[in-house]
Amino acid sequence: EVALYEFNEGYIEKAYSDICESVALYPTTNSNGIKALLAMYLSDYDSVIESCEFNLTHGDTHPFIRRLYASALTSKGRYQEAINQHTILIDADRHDIAALYNRGLCYDRIGQDYKALADYQEAVKYDGLIEFDDYATVYNNIAYWYIVHNQIQNAVEPTRKALNLNHTQGFIWDTDGE
Repeated sequence: EVALYEFNEGYIEKAYSDICESVALYPTTNSNGIKALLAMYLSDYDSVIESCEFNLTHGDTHPFIRRLYASALTSKGRYQEAINQHTILIDADRHDIAALYNRGLCYDRIGQDYKALADYQEAVKYDGLIEFDDYATVYNNIAYWYIVHNQIQNAVEPTRKALNLNHTQGFIWDTDGE
């Protein structure tokens, strides 16, 4: 409780220090979940991974824990492991736009660009149906995929959709300029 209070008051480092002490004394899935969240705020991905692995091996398979775990794995360049976690999330909820998008990013990083495109395209099927904050980036990634694969004409529509959703992102304008 003290760590959550400190976190809410903006003392993230202090909250993290306190929760680490708590985990060392009483390692529970609840305290490790809080530790993972605070570690993510501090970009301590090794600690996120350690806490999430504790939780997953102790029966806490909540999607939030898997998301933190997959995100930390991605940040550490452990893309195949992250893909596995995103796949578990997608298998549990095939409409999980964030997991589809993030798995696509991981596929992209390991050179499986056709699988990346398939995930991006699956994600945008739900545009207008399921709330997701970053459809513009997903459309942009589709457009960029077509540009990289010398299919410029196919990039026009997703670029326009990306710009219509978010015309303030410079990277989308960069794609449009390609």
